[in-house]
Amino acid sequence: MQDVQAPKMQDVQAPRMQDVQAPKMQDVQAPKIQDVQAPRMQDVQAPRTLAGATQIDASKAAKLVKEAEAACKAGDMKTAKSKAAAAIARLK
Repeated sequence: MQDVQAPKMQDVQAPRMQDVQAPKMQDVQAPKIQDVQAPRMQDVQAPRTLAGATQIDASKAAKLVKEAEAACKAGDMKTAKSKAAAAIARLK
């Protein structure tokens, strides 16, 4: 008779679990909003003396243009040219 032995059992252990943690959350904040204001509009007006002068110059220029047209129709090109140049100078 032979000496029969049961097969040797190996000591079996469950696999070791690693300590799993959720990723750390960072404290997230919304970006800070700056208090933005529209630029202030400036109330711009032409100086009164210049505004009046501009109207006078425009009316004088219109008169010179009419005189230049009349001189041109009359065939006086020299006078027409000088009146037209004077009108342009008034408007500058």
